[in-house]
Amino acid sequence: MKIETSKWNKFLVFIDPILFNNGMMFLSLTTTIPYFLLKFNASNIHISIANLLPNLGSLIPVLFFANYAQRLSRKGKAFTNMLLIQRVSFLIYVLLIPYLTNFGDRTNIYLFLTFWGIFSFFVGSYGPFYFSILDAVIPYEERGNILGFAYSVSNLLSLISSWVLGIYLAHFSFPHNFTYIFLTGILILIIDAFLFRLIREPENPNTPSNSVLSFTELITYAKDLLINNENFRNLMISFVLLFFATTTLPYHLVFITKTFETTSSIVSQMALISASINILGSLLFGRISKRFGNRIVLMLGNIMAIIGIGLNFIWGSLSAAIICYALVISLFNAYMLTGGLLVTNIAKRESLPFYISVNTIVTTIFSSLLYLVNAKIMDFWGFKILILLGFLGSLGSFLILWRKMKGVK
Repeated sequence: MKIETSKWNKFLVFIDPILFNNGMMFLSLTTTIPYFLLKFNASNIHISIANLLPNLGSLIPVLFFANYAQRLSRKGKAFTNMLLIQRVSFLIYVLLIPYLTNFGDRTNIYLFLTFWGIFSFFVGSYGPFYFSILDAVIPYEERGNILGFAYSVSNLLSLISSWVLGIYLAHFSFPHNFTYIFLTGILILIIDAFLFRLIREPENPNTPSNSVLSFTELITYAKDLLINNENFRNLMISFVLLFFATTTLPYHLVFITKTFETTSSIVSQMALISASINILGSLLFGRISKRFGNRIVLMLGNIMAIIGIGLNFIWGSLSAAIICYALVISLFNAYMLTGGLLVTNIAKRESLPFYISVNTIVTTIFSSLLYLVNAKIMDFWGFKILILLGFLGSLGSFLILWRKMKGVK
């Protein structure tokens, strides 16, 4: 018996975040990937490059993928094909890891960054394709409920993923443990890619023939938006400032493993902390957003990061470092939940795509620069100075949201 199209599409949209988030837990830029690179004596700049690559990939929609998606009347099949190229190419690398370790540390670092760069390039397809498909198959008023429930289930299942991660690290030696870790994640992501081919997407008869703005035109338009819309300008500044805190996340694990006597179990423990914070954050921030608005959620996230970094400075213990990590993750979760929603609240409805594009460019460029600068700060001044800048950034972001944007909910 054929399932009704509406229910079928809702089911697939519900399953996607569950598979994607749990697959990416095994490819985490804050836990598994830094720890893997450290096994090859990677420097801080190598870890920063690994974080930088997905950010650079997210700029591509403006330059290529948005143009391509806009010309397609149905996008699901093309999206699946691109995701399979992304994920199968990384699968090939993962299967070769046990053999590549014989070629030395530097070779392994650059091989990983090469294949991770290929993977990251296709991150640029996510926005224009995913949201176009979502817009075509799910009514606007139902999207929040479906995705919110999906994220909650995803976060609960990520506890199992954390447990599996711990088993791999505890019971298998390097490099086989990371081969199994990455293999598990990439296979989940490959299954996820096929969901978009299965979605019953209606054909769009009004596919525009004109292309989106060129990069130069978008930069000019961005300048006008930032000059003429004070709330939007202040919001972008608050985002950039809080990035001083959130871009330190990859270095919390580096600091903990190099400062305290820890074993490989610290990776699964921190992954478990991330999953737990995601579950609690989804419930807490969701309720606060509904009652008090998204600006308050982001202010609360900044306060939590400020408290966490302060505790790390005062006590400097392993417990304080882990609490700091958890509270900075809370800020990241608050930003991920409310950042885009705040932009849509401020934007003029007829110009919303341009506001979203400008937000993507501004936040990607600044976060990418910070990832590179953070590596040098770690090398020359250390982790304490790095998180001190995060403390000041979160404080500045909080003050702008509090004092400059009172009329924004």
